[in-house]
Amino acid sequence: MLLRLAIHGCIPAANIPSLTTAVMQRESLGSTGIGKGIAMPHTKHASLERKIIGAFMFRPAVPFDCVDGELADIFLIFLTMKQEHPEPAVRKFIPELHRQLRSDEFCEQLRCCETGEEMRQLLGRIEAQKE
Repeated sequence: MLLRLAIHGCIPAANIPSLTTAVMQRESLGSTGIGKGIAMPHTKHASLERKIIGAFMFRPAVPFDCVDGELADIFLIFLTMKQEHPEPAVRKFIPELHRQLRSDEFCEQLRCCETGEEMRQLLGRIEAQKE
């Protein structure tokens, strides 16, 4: 996922190793596989100047130590600046995203997305609702 973010210019390729370490350190505290096929890996990192949210669909689903023991196919990775508190936009978006992800209908809409752009548009609707 980090390589894809670098390919698309979201993060510098040189930061992939340290971001990977940071994400894996966070995972070692407890899996971010929240169940229902959804994983939300995240970390804060000093190299970041803005929040980055990446949405990925894995077909077929992959093992990710989800709390329900299921495979994960929807991955939402959150990379934020290393600061004490998340920015207001993130504080509003994350709870609403969690609420939406409890909906089987919303998860099915995510799974029906054929492109990253479709996923961004669907997730963008959540962000737009909270502004």
